[in-house]
Amino acid sequence: MPSILAEAELLLSHVTPAEKGLEHLERCIDIAKRNEFSPMLSLASTTLSWHLVDLFGDTRRAVDLANEGLRIGQTLGNRVLVGGAHAALGKAHWRSGDLALAQEHARLGMETAEKNFTERIVPMALVATLHTESGQAREGEELARELLGAATKYGTPMEVLSARRSLARALDVQGRYAEAVPLLEECHATYEKMALSCDAPNHIAIMDRLIRMEVAQGHMESAEQWFERAKARLPEVGGVVGGALRAMAFAHLRQRQEPAMAAAHYWRAAQTWKNLEWRLLELKMLVDCSYALSEADAASQSVAAEVPPRAKVEERIAQLSADLKVPRPKPITGSTVA
Repeated sequence: MPSILAEAELLLSHVTPAEKGLEHLERCIDIAKRNEFSPMLSLASTTLSWHLVDLFGDTRRAVDLANEGLRIGQTLGNRVLVGGAHAALGKAHWRSGDLALAQEHARLGMETAEKNFTERIVPMALVATLHTESGQAREGEELARELLGAATKYGTPMEVLSARRSLARALDVQGRYAEAVPLLEECHATYEKMALSCDAPNHIAIMDRLIRMEVAQGHMESAEQWFERAKARLPEVGGVVGGALRAMAFAHLRQRQEPAMAAAHYWRAAQTWKNLEWRLLELKMLVDCSYALSEADAASQSVAAEVPPRAKVEERIAQLSADLKVPRPKPITGSTVA
């Protein structure tokens, strides 16, 4: 009976909004601990790590939980649990900006899977993404294309989605929108079909990229439609992460017509990511903020008092780029997307 209760709590965590999902996972962990159900304890700890990153932005606690899931998995000698924990650690470190450590855990996740290809898909997709984030978009594209071909043959819908998402990111960074948009639309369709609340932040992130690319191409009606779809999922996230995601999407939508307003929303999103120690996203938002400030100045638009002068924004951009050892992202403009 305890094992059934734990499994039920784990299942419910995937289909309920952020706060409730967290409660279900914490109950699952409590049941597993009290009944010494080690495999479930490892799985639930790793799952909660993923949820804390995606839904709450809490990378520090996420790392602790994934390490606990890893420790238990290693004690049990369970390859699947170990590989999953490494992938969770990779994502948490990626979001905090430690690309080298993220790459190490993603690689370990792949090695743990040995010859089982389906277990390698998620860490391989992360490796491809990390290439792109490190300024090696061509390498990221090459790996993601290889992965997508194999995942389409052997993977689950969510594993195919992971490969498509990594490939779309690499194409997006290179400004190859005609290739990236259909991939992101397929990702959207998968998320919509699955309809899991735990996936809401990643689904919104897909739509956020679509808004950016449609705005960059001058397709404002389509961008508006993606914004409305993104708004519909925001209640499932809530909190500071939901607020930052909304600010980002709104800023993208208004960047060309109202750059002063966009700059304020980019700045607010950047401060949220800074407080959460998501340094890569902070950097990207600051680059967009800086560009919006230059456009607002050219249009003689007044900027909200909360936004510092562009020179100060540029100082922080330079500091983050140096600390993270990544090239400066490209801002959203009429012809380029970060």
